[in-house]
Amino acid sequence: MTNDKVIFPCNAKKAPAVPEGTDWRDYKGEANSDIVGVMIPKGAFLIDVDTYKGVSVGDIEAALGCALDWESAELQQTQRGGKHYAFRAPDGVELVNGTDVLGIVGFDTRSARKGYIATGKGYTDLTLFGVIETLHDTANLVELPKQAVEVLRANR
Repeated sequence: MTNDKVIFPCNAKKAPAVPEGTDWRDYKGEANSDIVGVMIPKGAFLIDVDTYKGVSVGDIEAALGCALDWESAELQQTQRGGKHYAFRAPDGVELVNGTDVLGIVGFDTRSARKGYIATGKGYTDLTLFGVIETLHDTANLVELPKQAVEVLRANR
């Protein structure tokens, strides 16, 4: 069974700083660095809204065809002022993992076991229990609306 709680060191550019030849998804060492990466666990889906690139949550909602509960999903503010939002993903559905999703600059997504987010120095934690614990408590994440799931399916 694969460990869902993978945390690894990152460099200043938010890239994995794991030993050469090691896949960050399999990292099992210490994560003693100012910035760490956190793998998105099964049952979670993350939306990264880079407002400094000009995108708004309204732009994203228009593309998805539905409203999202941004306030309840807010996880952290990024170093540049964007925000990470964590949602509960449906079981057995693969969602898109990438940057500029749906052709929208600044709308990035991270899907379970494929993506990760950085946290640490320069990030503002917006949760009660911390970014890592909140992200891994998938039962308490706000559910991603069905309309959004349909639009964000990886294999549509």
